[in-house]
Amino acid sequence: MNYFWQEGYRNLAVFEINKEAIRIMKEGYPVMKPTIYQGSIEDRIKEMEQHDLVFTMAVLELFHRDSEWIFSEIARIAKKYPITIEDEKNSSERHSPRNYKQIFESLRMREIYELNCADVPTLSAKFSARIFIK
Repeated sequence: MNYFWQEGYRNLAVFEINKEAIRIMKEGYPVMKPTIYQGSIEDRIKEMEQHDLVFTMAVLELFHRDSEWIFSEIARIAKKYPITIEDEKNSSERHSPRNYKQIFESLRMREIYELNCADVPTLSAKFSARIFIK
């Protein structure tokens, strides 16, 4: 969020389930004033308005298969660009590997950038960064 704020974006919105994370964000970045949707994405995404860009990082991989309807909601709220940085390979009780290129292209979006995150500090080759356009 801070990166986008520093780049001049002001109409920011964030989903956060953890109240403590919201408190830390407000304390650490008091000038930044995003719209905050506190709670689970499943419970709050349908009330979200459109934004030019939707960014996710290491969150879509955690959705249960029953919540895959969220991808079409992301396509709905993204006016131009969904950007994902997600673990597409790890499988565990908490992670569901998915092909986000295939998912978003099936929602009438086109991938315009893809990066394997093997050389990105704190990530690994299991992560891919993708930018889509409507």
